[in-house]
Amino acid sequence: MRYRIPLAVLTGILAALCFVALFSGATALVWAGIGGLVILIAWVVVFQMLYRRGY
Repeated sequence: MRYRIPLAVLTGILAALCFVALFSGATALVWAGIGGLVILIAWVVVFQMLYRRGY
């Protein structure tokens, strides 16, 4: 429970970095942004599952 706020802040920062990379225009950064968003979505799903199970 005490990790929720730091995880939320970290998730927000990672999302902002992914969106900046996604819309930067450089091809390599766009692919990095797409990959980062996929990992970010998986990150949120996993932590939601763990939170619901009481971890």
